[in-house]
Amino acid sequence: MNLIWLRRASAILALSLALAMTACGGDDKDNGGGNGGGGNNNNNSFTPNSEEQWLGAACACDGSKEWPCDRVGIPVPSGSPVTGCDNVTDVPGAQRICLRTIDEEVKITAPPTLFPEGYCALGAVECTGSNLCKMANYGNVDDFISCPEGSALLGTDFDYELMGDPVQIRARTCVKRCNTDADCRPDDQITCIERNNVKFCYNEFNFKYTGEPMVFAF
Repeated sequence: MNLIWLRRASAILALSLALAMTACGGDDKDNGGGNGGGGNNNNNSFTPNSEEQWLGAACACDGSKEWPCDRVGIPVPSGSPVTGCDNVTDVPGAQRICLRTIDEEVKITAPPTLFPEGYCALGAVECTGSNLCKMANYGNVDDFISCPEGSALLGTDFDYELMGDPVQIRARTCVKRCNTDADCRPDDQITCIERNNVKFCYNEFNFKYTGEPMVFAF
């Protein structure tokens, strides 16, 4: 048992160092995709989680005055309360979120995404460079270095332009791992895709504006 925990601690330490290094070079596409993203790629098998309302499940945002679902017509992942994600377990630095579709027509105010029917996830975003960033920030990227078992951690660091202001965005997301499309929601365009020898439920479109992610299996 001590050996198991020692190996896990070593993997977490390596992940923390890798994420910190990428934060210094978020524009370097070699840090993601299939070209040397690194990470814990020895744990590639996946056992489907039988619980509903877990990572990758359909979800919605009910919203409140303090945490609205939308701002200036743009879906806010951290809006709450979120429904459909009751079995998503918490991890340090991350916030339980419902990712939703952001149309390309409004790309001037947010990076477009495609999540029909929503997508339960754990996430954190750090945006710097503009006063507009305060609407995008949630969680703590630096503390976010792990995900629940059976999931994958996606890390993206990229430059963007919000309403004409250049900003730097660091994002971390826990998503559901998979073996085949049957483990995901193909009817909602969420399929089993692969990066760095890790398969996870997602949509390829969501890397169009963020660039290729680092991917770590848990």
